[in-house]
Amino acid sequence: MRVAVPEARAVAGLVAALRRGLEAHGGSLVVERATPEVKAQVDVWGDPGEGVTLMRGIKAAFDPGGSSPPGGFVAGI
Repeated sequence: MRVAVPEARAVAGLVAALRRGLEAHGGSLVVERATPEVKAQVDVWGDPGEGVTLMRGIKAAFDPGGSSPPGGFVAGI
């Protein structure tokens, strides 16, 4: 589902409320597009779950020198 929220101040509360309910049932919520103001207030990716260790390992294997900037993906990867 996609939702457009025209009021930036409403996004953080809406994301928090929806994410709680969705994650409680095994779902997730990702913010696909947002202004820098909203991104500063909200974790756009949400909980990465159990796969975060694997994802960090893959990044380390393909980018051992850390030349790719961090933070562009879930959990700051």
